[in-house]
Amino acid sequence: MNGSGEVFASKHCRRLLSLLTREQYPRLRLWFTSNGQLLNERAFRDFDLYGRVREIQISIDAARPETYSVVRRGGDFKKVLSCLAFLDDLRRKRNEKFTLEISFVVSSMNFREIPEFVRLGKERNVDAVCFGMIQNWGHLSQVEFARLDIGSPDHREYPEFLNVLQSAELADPIAMCRCLEPYRRKAALQGPPCSK
Repeated sequence: MNGSGEVFASKHCRRLLSLLTREQYPRLRLWFTSNGQLLNERAFRDFDLYGRVREIQISIDAARPETYSVVRRGGDFKKVLSCLAFLDDLRRKRNEKFTLEISFVVSSMNFREIPEFVRLGKERNVDAVCFGMIQNWGHLSQVEFARLDIGSPDHREYPEFLNVLQSAELADPIAMCRCLEPYRRKAALQGPPCSK
């Protein structure tokens, strides 16, 4: 379930979850994409989610609160960290059996935090740290997209982006960076990273 914003804030998704009762659908397993703002103990209790979740992906797009406040305007980074702690606790102490992933859409606003984001995932015991490149689905002007598209060789910070992609953290098995592989190959061709 993905509420195209936040599944636990969507009236439609909340209503649907309330209809998907354990009694009527005993074998149903749920898969959520969430921003982590409302995914907490209350959500698990209110929608009877214990033992019924297969996978959760939390979209974060930042490793630092100051970046999060820009890329996830209106969100609260502390709530996301609290959500991750709650989900980790469910798996470790309450034996819940779901896969936990965190995701990060790479842009010029956050690319320097890619290594930190992998470390955040390891600290929070997630199963995977997933990266994707920013796309323009028609919601950005051409000028705005050009400013954010760090994957463009024409972007003034592109060389620094390639440098970041040589970070050792991206070799960690939890780092899912298939979309970054073409850039990582280019980074490898340019030689060892430059230190500043």
